[in-house]
Amino acid sequence: MAKNLSGEDRNEPERSLADSLDHLSQPKDSTVAAGGGLVLRRAPDKLWVDRCGVRRVEQEQGASLRELMQRAQVTSLRELGRQAQVSRWSIDLLRRGRVRQLRLDQLLGLSRALKLSVSELLNRFEPQAAGEATAWPAEYQRLQAQLHSQQQVLEQQFRAQTLQALESLLLQWPTAAHAARQNPQLPAKNLLPVLRPLEQLLTDWGVEPIGEVGTEVAFDPQQHQAETHCVPGERVRVRYVGYRQGETLLYRARVSPV
Repeated sequence: MAKNLSGEDRNEPERSLADSLDHLSQPKDSTVAAGGGLVLRRAPDKLWVDRCGVRRVEQEQGASLRELMQRAQVTSLRELGRQAQVSRWSIDLLRRGRVRQLRLDQLLGLSRALKLSVSELLNRFEPQAAGEATAWPAEYQRLQAQLHSQQQVLEQQFRAQTLQALESLLLQWPTAAHAARQNPQLPAKNLLPVLRPLEQLLTDWGVEPIGEVGTEVAFDPQQHQAETHCVPGERVRVRYVGYRQGETLLYRARVSPV
């Protein structure tokens, strides 16, 4: 029998592409010796797919999708993709019963276009996943609360670091500004409006000054730091203001006896 260069019989009829694919997808038989005889055993093959079952699922899901589209007055798959803002691939996943492979935003878009809730959509195409979807709102709220808490912590850390970096300016500037107001001839007087945004920022952050430069107050060791020994209630003059933020003391005001 004539053979070609590859060793194949040239007289053997050519296979069609479909026959070749069927041949490749079928599990091959393996021969195993057992008790002196021959036993034919089916070898497992990962390429084997129950195409009839897949087609049945696609037909059922496709019919269900067409029914929902008709109810929602969606005229075509392209229109469904446009309204849901999803790709044709996402719609094909839905038609094939692969709902679990869709992202939450894709499910939300499809449910909105089909005028269903996400739970109803899942229950229609994959009932098992619908039960899992009931836990999503609670998980979403938990993540939102966790994110909000983290944002608050980061914001507090940022404010504390900023105030620490501005410590010298916060403590020295009010005294310099008081001196400039007392002597309008000083060039520093022109700089007073420059720091008004800083004063507004401190107000927005809830940072309040303790005392006012030049004023006389009764000495309070909880709020004042005396340069020399002072007893509570003694009259003192504020030289450098302090700051508090809510119930937190940031800096004591520095005072001296009158």
